[in-house]
Amino acid sequence: MSRFAILRLHKIHTFGQIGGLGKHLERERTTLNADPELTWLNEHIVGSGNWIADVKARLAVAPIVRKNAVLAIEYMLTASPEWFADGANSKELAQRRDAWRDASMAWLRENHGTENVVAAILHRDETTPHIQALVVPIDDRGRLCARAFLGGPRSRLVQLQASYAAVVAPLGLERGINHSVASHEEIRHL
Repeated sequence: MSRFAILRLHKIHTFGQIGGLGKHLERERTTLNADPELTWLNEHIVGSGNWIADVKARLAVAPIVRKNAVLAIEYMLTASPEWFADGANSKELAQRRDAWRDASMAWLRENHGTENVVAAILHRDETTPHIQALVVPIDDRGRLCARAFLGGPRSRLVQLQASYAAVVAPLGLERGINHSVASHEEIRHL
C-alpha cells in the first residue's frame, strides 16, 4: 500500500480571503469536517493566531504592494490517512506525526525563508492531520513577488511537490504520480 506525501497550495490576493481563512483555521466558524471536541488538539506552530496581523507585519518590509499582488500563499501539507494510522501504539503514532510536522515545517522554512512563513497550524481535529500555513512571498531583494516562489503555472508546483516528498521520504512517504489528472474533492462537495 502506497503512502503519499501531499502538498497543495493556493494564492491569496485579498485581506478578506486571509480573514476568512483565519476564521476557518482558528475554528471561529463552524467547520463541518472537524470534530469540535478535538479542537484542543490543534497546535499553533507559527504566528499569533491573528492571520491578517501576521501577514500585515511581514508585508511592512515590502516597499511596494501592488493592488493585484499575491499577498500570501496558503500551503496544505499532509500525508495519506493510512500513514498516520499505521503504528503499534499511540506513542509511536505521536512520534511519527511529530517527525512529519518537524520535517514539513523545516521544508517550508528552507524553501521560503523562516521570516516569510508567518502562520502555521497543525489540525488534529479532522480525520487526517494536516498543516495549513501562510507564506508571504517576499524575495531576496525585499520585493513581494509570488513568481519568485512559484514560477510558472505547473512546472514550479511539480518541483515543490517533488522537493517536499524528498524531505519526508525518510519517514516512509513517497511522491504521488507526476502530472496526475486526479483532483482534490472538497468535503463540502461530497
